[in-house]
Amino acid sequence: MKTRVVLTASKAKAVQVIQYRNYKRVVLKHIGSARTADELKELLFIAEEWIKDYSGHLSLFPNENPNQLLPLNYSSFQGIEYRLFYETIQKLLNNLGLQHLPNILKDLVAIRIFEPASKLRSIEL
Repeated sequence: MKTRVVLTASKAKAVQVIQYRNYKRVVLKHIGSARTADELKELLFIAEEWIKDYSGHLSLFPNENPNQLLPLNYSSFQGIEYRLFYETIQKLLNNLGLQHLPNILKDLVAIRIFEPASKLRSIEL
């Protein structure tokens, strides 16, 4: 399965999901038509997601852009729950038998997991 872009009679670009069967091209799904580059990019992303859902296969070497995992035009940022993350890391450290470490060291472990950075930047955070 792969995506295909074709020019329509109205000069729009149609995005289709196709598959070759017995040396013939079969259109599995018509995703939509785009008139702008942004619309085309979004339709191609939707087509790739449809292929993943339809095939049920996971990619061994994903070449996805991690910034496209969420369609940002349909999402809003609500914030980060730092407390939940911090408490979870502290419980993990305790379960590993590291509860005797100084708190500053456990805090450095937590911040390096949350935001990998240099030691100086971690101290700032």
